[in-house]
Amino acid sequence: MRFVIAVLAAFLALMIDFDRSPSQVSGDTPTRHASPVSKDPVSDDVPFAARFIESAVASEKPSWLIDDAAAASAGQPEQTIAGPQASSIDVFCRTLKDAAEASEIPVAFFARLIWQESRFRADEISHAGAQGVAQFMPETAAEVGLDDPFDPLKALPASARLLRKLRDDFGNLGLAAAAYNAGSGRIQKWLAREGELPRETRDYVRIVTGTRAEDWIEDADRLAIRIDLPREAPCEGIGGLSKSKEVTFVSALAAPGVTMIIRKAEAAELAARVAASRVRKRLAILLKKAAPGAARLGKGRHIIVAQSKAKPAKGRAIRLASRERSSS
Repeated sequence: MRFVIAVLAAFLALMIDFDRSPSQVSGDTPTRHASPVSKDPVSDDVPFAARFIESAVASEKPSWLIDDAAAASAGQPEQTIAGPQASSIDVFCRTLKDAAEASEIPVAFFARLIWQESRFRADEISHAGAQGVAQFMPETAAEVGLDDPFDPLKALPASARLLRKLRDDFGNLGLAAAAYNAGSGRIQKWLAREGELPRETRDYVRIVTGTRAEDWIEDADRLAIRIDLPREAPCEGIGGLSKSKEVTFVSALAAPGVTMIIRKAEAAELAARVAASRVRKRLAILLKKAAPGAARLGKGRHIIVAQSKAKPAKGRAIRLASRERSSS
Protein backbone atom coordinates (compact mmCIF):
# COMPACT_ATOMS: atom_id res chain seq x y z
CA MET A 1 0.00 0.00 0.00
CA ARG A 2 2.78 2.39 0.88
CA PHE A 3 4.40 1.55 -2.41
CA VAL A 4 1.22 2.39 -4.30
CA ILE A 5 0.89 5.68 -2.43
CA ALA A 6 4.53 6.54 -3.21
CA VAL A 7 4.00 5.77 -6.85
CA LEU A 8 0.87 7.92 -6.95
CA ALA A 9 2.72 10.77 -5.20
CA ALA A 10 5.59 10.57 -7.66
CA PHE A 11 3.15 10.52 -10.55
CA LEU A 12 1.35 13.60 -9.21
CA ALA A 13 4.68 15.38 -8.76
CA LEU A 14 5.63 14.64 -12.34
CA MET A 15 2.27 15.90 -13.56
CA ILE A 16 2.68 19.13 -11.62
CA ASP A 17 6.19 19.65 -13.03
CA PHE A 18 4.97 18.95 -16.56
CA ASP A 19 2.14 21.47 -16.27
CA ARG A 20 4.50 24.10 -14.83
CA SER A 21 7.17 23.67 -17.52
CA PRO A 22 5.06 24.77 -20.54
CA SER A 23 3.88 27.81 -18.67
CA GLN A 24 7.45 28.76 -17.89
CA VAL A 25 8.52 28.31 -21.53
CA SER A 26 5.60 30.34 -22.80
CA GLY A 27 6.38 32.96 -20.22
CA ASP A 28 10.12 33.03 -20.96
CA THR A 29 9.74 33.19 -24.69
CA PRO A 30 8.04 36.61 -24.82
CA THR A 31 10.45 37.88 -22.17
CA ARG A 32 13.48 36.67 -24.05
CA HIS A 33 12.30 37.95 -27.46
CA ALA A 34 10.20 40.89 -26.37
CA SER A 35 12.98 43.35 -26.96
CA PRO A 36 13.83 42.20 -30.50
CA VAL A 37 10.17 41.94 -31.54
CA SER A 38 9.27 45.38 -30.25
CA LYS A 39 12.47 46.88 -31.63
CA ASP A 40 12.79 45.29 -35.04
CA PRO A 41 9.63 46.79 -36.59
CA VAL A 42 11.04 50.20 -35.79
CA SER A 43 14.68 49.61 -36.62
CA ASP A 44 14.05 47.47 -39.75
CA ASP A 45 10.86 48.95 -41.22
CA VAL A 46 12.20 52.50 -41.19
CA PRO A 47 15.41 51.56 -43.04
CA PHE A 48 13.31 49.62 -45.53
CA ALA A 49 11.11 52.64 -46.15
CA ALA A 50 14.20 54.81 -46.43
CA ARG A 51 15.78 52.37 -48.87
CA PHE A 52 12.56 52.19 -50.87
CA ILE A 53 12.26 55.96 -51.15
CA GLU A 54 15.97 56.28 -51.90
CA SER A 55 15.73 53.68 -54.66
CA ALA A 56 12.75 55.53 -56.16
CA VAL A 57 14.63 58.81 -56.07
CA ALA A 58 17.79 57.09 -57.32
CA SER A 59 16.16 56.53 -60.70
CA GLU A 60 16.21 60.30 -61.10
CA LYS A 61 19.61 60.85 -59.47
CA PRO A 62 22.91 61.17 -61.30
CA SER A 63 24.82 57.91 -61.45
CA TRP A 64 27.58 59.20 -59.17
CA LEU A 65 25.04 59.72 -56.41
CA ILE A 66 23.88 56.11 -56.64
CA ASP A 67 27.45 54.83 -56.56
CA ASP A 68 28.34 57.03 -53.60
CA ALA A 69 25.25 55.96 -51.69
CA ALA A 70 26.05 52.29 -52.26
CA ALA A 71 29.66 52.81 -51.21
CA ALA A 72 28.62 54.69 -48.10
CA SER A 73 26.25 51.92 -47.01
CA ALA A 74 28.59 49.03 -47.84
CA GLY A 75 29.97 47.23 -44.80
CA GLN A 76 27.83 49.15 -42.31
CA PRO A 77 25.25 47.57 -39.98
CA GLU A 78 21.76 47.82 -41.33
CA GLN A 79 20.36 49.67 -38.33
CA THR A 80 22.71 52.63 -38.91
CA ILE A 81 20.87 53.51 -42.13
CA ALA A 82 17.98 54.84 -40.09
CA GLY A 83 20.29 57.24 -38.30
CA PRO A 84 20.47 60.98 -39.05
CA GLN A 85 23.26 60.72 -41.63
CA ALA A 86 23.31 62.97 -44.69
CA SER A 87 22.68 61.31 -48.03
CA SER A 88 24.79 61.86 -51.11
CA ILE A 89 22.25 64.20 -52.66
CA ASP A 90 22.29 66.29 -49.49
CA VAL A 91 26.07 66.47 -49.68
CA PHE A 92 25.85 67.54 -53.33
CA CYS A 93 23.21 70.19 -52.66
CA ARG A 94 25.03 71.62 -49.68
CA THR A 95 28.28 71.68 -51.62
CA LEU A 96 26.49 73.61 -54.36
CA LYS A 97 25.07 76.06 -51.83
CA ASP A 98 28.36 76.53 -50.00
CA ALA A 99 30.27 77.02 -53.26
CA ALA A 100 27.85 79.69 -54.45
CA GLU A 101 27.85 81.53 -51.15
CA ALA A 102 31.64 81.40 -50.84
CA SER A 103 31.97 83.04 -54.27
CA GLU A 104 29.10 85.46 -53.60
CA ILE A 105 27.03 84.03 -56.45
CA PRO A 106 23.24 83.70 -55.98
CA VAL A 107 22.53 80.09 -55.06
CA ALA A 108 19.48 79.87 -57.32
CA PHE A 109 21.39 81.28 -60.30
CA PHE A 110 24.22 78.79 -59.72
CA ALA A 111 21.80 75.87 -59.37
CA ARG A 112 19.97 76.77 -62.59
CA LEU A 113 23.26 77.13 -64.47
CA ILE A 114 24.66 73.79 -63.27
CA TRP A 115 21.34 72.09 -64.01
CA GLN A 116 21.42 73.49 -67.54
CA GLU A 117 25.00 72.32 -67.94
CA SER A 118 24.66 68.69 -66.87
CA ARG A 119 21.37 67.98 -65.08
CA PHE A 120 23.62 67.43 -62.04
CA ARG A 121 25.28 64.41 -63.70
CA ALA A 122 28.91 64.14 -62.62
CA ASP A 123 29.89 61.79 -65.45
CA GLU A 124 28.52 64.01 -68.23
CA ILE A 125 30.71 64.55 -71.31
CA SER A 126 29.50 66.87 -74.06
CA HIS A 127 30.08 66.46 -77.79
CA ALA A 128 32.61 69.31 -77.52
CA GLY A 129 34.56 67.52 -74.78
CA ALA A 130 33.30 69.41 -71.72
CA GLN A 131 33.50 67.21 -68.64
CA GLY A 132 31.69 66.69 -65.38
CA VAL A 133 28.83 68.30 -63.54
CA ALA A 134 30.11 71.82 -64.31
CA GLN A 135 31.15 70.95 -67.90
CA PHE A 136 34.75 72.12 -67.76
CA MET A 137 36.82 71.95 -70.91
CA PRO A 138 40.20 70.35 -70.12
CA GLU A 139 42.13 73.57 -70.74
CA THR A 140 39.73 75.59 -68.59
CA ALA A 141 39.97 73.04 -65.79
CA ALA A 142 43.75 73.36 -65.92
CA GLU A 143 43.51 77.16 -65.78
CA VAL A 144 41.38 77.12 -62.63
CA GLY A 145 43.46 74.37 -60.99
CA LEU A 146 40.80 71.65 -61.15
CA ASP A 147 42.46 68.25 -61.27
CA ASP A 148 39.27 66.15 -61.46
CA PRO A 149 36.26 67.71 -63.21
CA PHE A 150 34.29 64.51 -62.58
CA ASP A 151 34.37 65.06 -58.81
CA PRO A 152 31.44 67.36 -57.95
CA LEU A 153 32.92 68.24 -54.58
CA LYS A 154 35.85 69.80 -56.45
CA ALA A 155 34.09 70.91 -59.63
CA LEU A 156 31.30 72.91 -57.99
CA PRO A 157 33.59 75.25 -56.00
CA ALA A 158 35.82 75.68 -59.07
CA SER A 159 32.78 76.50 -61.19
CA ALA A 160 31.51 79.06 -58.69
CA ARG A 161 34.93 80.72 -58.55
CA LEU A 162 35.05 80.89 -62.34
CA LEU A 163 31.59 82.46 -62.45
CA ARG A 164 32.67 85.00 -59.85
CA LYS A 165 35.66 85.93 -62.02
CA LEU A 166 33.51 86.19 -65.15
CA ARG A 167 31.00 88.36 -63.33
CA ASP A 168 33.80 90.63 -62.14
CA ASP A 169 35.26 90.77 -65.66
CA PHE A 170 31.98 91.50 -67.46
CA GLY A 171 30.02 93.17 -64.68
CA ASN A 172 26.80 91.16 -64.43
CA LEU A 173 25.45 87.63 -64.20
CA GLY A 174 23.98 87.57 -67.70
CA LEU A 175 27.29 88.21 -69.42
CA ALA A 176 29.00 85.85 -66.97
CA ALA A 177 26.62 83.07 -68.01
CA ALA A 178 27.22 83.87 -71.68
CA ALA A 179 30.99 83.74 -71.19
CA TYR A 180 30.71 80.49 -69.21
CA ASN A 181 28.94 78.92 -72.19
CA ALA A 182 30.72 80.47 -75.17
CA GLY A 183 34.04 81.61 -73.73
CA SER A 184 35.25 85.08 -72.83
CA GLY A 185 36.93 85.70 -76.19
CA ARG A 186 33.77 85.12 -78.18
CA ILE A 187 31.76 87.38 -75.89
CA GLN A 188 34.33 90.15 -76.28
CA LYS A 189 34.10 89.86 -80.07
CA TRP A 190 30.32 90.02 -79.85
CA LEU A 191 30.49 93.12 -77.67
CA ALA A 192 32.93 94.70 -80.14
CA ARG A 193 30.53 93.96 -83.04
CA GLU A 194 33.15 91.70 -84.56
CA GLY A 195 31.12 88.51 -84.40
CA GLU A 196 27.68 87.07 -83.76
CA LEU A 197 26.56 85.50 -80.51
CA PRO A 198 25.85 81.79 -81.10
CA ARG A 199 22.22 80.75 -80.96
CA GLU A 200 23.11 78.16 -78.32
CA THR A 201 24.49 80.89 -76.07
CA ARG A 202 21.43 83.09 -76.59
CA ASP A 203 19.17 80.22 -75.55
CA TYR A 204 21.49 79.37 -72.66
CA VAL A 205 21.37 82.87 -71.17
CA ARG A 206 17.61 83.07 -71.60
CA ILE A 207 17.04 79.68 -69.92
CA VAL A 208 19.39 80.33 -67.00
CA THR A 209 18.42 83.94 -66.27
CA GLY A 210 15.04 84.30 -67.96
CA THR A 211 16.36 87.40 -69.77
CA ARG A 212 17.74 87.92 -73.28
CA ALA A 213 21.49 88.24 -73.70
CA GLU A 214 21.07 91.64 -75.39
CA ASP A 215 19.30 93.00 -72.31
CA TRP A 216 22.50 92.60 -70.30
CA ILE A 217 24.34 95.18 -72.42
CA GLU A 218 21.63 97.82 -72.30
CA ASP A 219 21.81 100.86 -70.05
CA ALA A 220 19.82 99.23 -67.24
CA ASP A 221 20.78 99.34 -63.58
CA ARG A 222 18.92 96.17 -62.60
CA LEU A 223 17.25 93.24 -64.32
CA ALA A 224 14.93 90.49 -63.12
CA ILE A 225 16.23 86.92 -63.19
CA ARG A 226 14.50 83.63 -62.51
CA ILE A 227 15.33 81.97 -59.21
CA ASP A 228 12.98 78.98 -59.32
CA LEU A 229 14.59 75.56 -59.11
CA PRO A 230 13.90 73.42 -62.21
CA ARG A 231 11.02 71.04 -61.63
CA GLU A 232 13.06 67.83 -61.93
CA ALA A 233 16.01 69.10 -59.89
CA PRO A 234 16.70 68.10 -56.27
CA CYS A 235 17.99 70.46 -53.56
CA GLU A 236 14.68 72.15 -52.82
CA GLY A 237 14.77 73.83 -49.42
CA ILE A 238 18.57 74.02 -49.29
CA GLY A 239 19.99 77.52 -49.45
CA GLY A 240 16.52 78.94 -49.96
CA LEU A 241 15.99 77.01 -53.19
CA SER A 242 12.34 76.67 -54.19
CA LYS A 243 10.43 75.44 -57.22
CA SER A 244 7.83 78.19 -56.95
CA LYS A 245 7.89 80.60 -59.87
CA GLU A 246 9.74 83.59 -58.50
CA VAL A 247 12.17 86.24 -59.72
CA THR A 248 14.60 88.62 -58.10
CA PHE A 249 16.37 91.74 -59.28
CA VAL A 250 20.14 91.84 -59.67
CA SER A 251 22.63 94.40 -60.91
CA ALA A 252 22.81 94.64 -64.70
CA LEU A 253 25.60 97.19 -64.90
CA ALA A 254 28.40 96.21 -67.23
CA ALA A 255 32.01 96.44 -66.13
CA PRO A 256 33.89 99.61 -67.17
CA GLY A 257 36.01 97.64 -69.63
CA VAL A 258 32.89 96.16 -71.22
CA THR A 259 31.27 99.58 -71.45
CA MET A 260 34.40 100.88 -73.17
CA ILE A 261 34.30 98.04 -75.71
CA ILE A 262 30.63 98.72 -76.42
CA ARG A 263 31.13 102.48 -76.76
CA LYS A 264 34.13 101.95 -79.03
CA ALA A 265 32.11 99.61 -81.22
CA GLU A 266 29.24 102.09 -81.35
CA ALA A 267 31.65 104.89 -82.29
CA ALA A 268 33.13 102.74 -85.04
CA GLU A 269 29.65 101.99 -86.40
CA LEU A 270 28.77 105.69 -86.30
CA ALA A 271 32.00 106.58 -88.12
CA ALA A 272 31.23 103.96 -90.75
CA ARG A 273 27.74 105.38 -91.27
CA VAL A 274 29.13 108.91 -91.55
CA ALA A 275 31.73 107.75 -94.08
CA ALA A 276 29.07 105.97 -96.11
CA SER A 277 26.92 109.09 -96.05
CA ARG A 278 29.84 111.19 -97.33
CA VAL A 279 30.44 108.75 -100.16
CA ARG A 280 26.79 108.97 -101.18
CA LYS A 281 26.90 112.77 -101.12
CA ARG A 282 30.07 112.84 -103.23
CA LEU A 283 28.53 110.53 -105.77
CA ALA A 284 25.45 112.72 -105.94
CA ILE A 285 27.64 115.79 -106.57
CA LEU A 286 29.51 114.03 -109.37
CA LEU A 287 26.26 112.99 -111.00
CA LYS A 288 24.95 116.53 -110.70
CA LYS A 289 28.06 117.95 -112.37
CA ALA A 290 27.64 115.56 -115.27
CA ALA A 291 23.94 116.37 -115.60
CA PRO A 292 24.09 119.80 -117.54
CA GLY A 293 25.76 118.32 -120.67
CA ALA A 294 23.21 115.57 -120.75
CA ALA A 295 20.47 118.15 -120.33
CA ARG A 296 21.76 120.23 -123.26
CA LEU A 297 21.94 117.15 -125.41
CA GLY A 298 18.42 116.27 -124.46
CA LYS A 299 17.21 119.79 -125.14
CA GLY A 300 18.74 119.80 -128.66
CA ARG A 301 16.99 116.54 -129.47
CA HIS A 302 13.66 118.01 -128.39
CA ILE A 303 14.21 121.05 -130.70
CA ILE A 304 15.03 118.85 -133.70
CA VAL A 305 11.94 116.74 -133.14
CA ALA A 306 9.79 119.85 -132.78
CA GLN A 307 11.21 121.34 -135.96
CA SER A 308 10.65 118.13 -137.89
CA LYS A 309 7.06 118.10 -136.73
CA ALA A 310 6.59 121.78 -137.56
CA LYS A 311 7.84 121.57 -141.19
CA PRO A 312 5.00 119.46 -142.61
CA ALA A 313 2.47 121.73 -140.98
CA LYS A 314 4.08 124.80 -142.54
CA GLY A 315 4.20 123.14 -145.96
CA ARG A 316 0.52 122.30 -145.76
CA ALA A 317 -0.26 125.91 -144.93
CA ILE A 318 1.70 127.17 -148.01
CA ARG A 319 -0.03 124.70 -150.30
CA LEU A 320 -3.44 125.75 -149.07
CA ALA A 321 -2.62 129.41 -149.61
CA SER A 322 -1.46 128.80 -153.22
CA ARG A 323 -4.64 126.89 -153.99
CA GLU A 324 -6.77 129.73 -152.77
CA ARG A 325 -4.93 132.23 -155.02
CA SER A 326 -5.26 130.04 -158.09
CA SER A 327 -8.99 129.54 -157.60
CA SER A 328 -9.58 133.25 -157.28
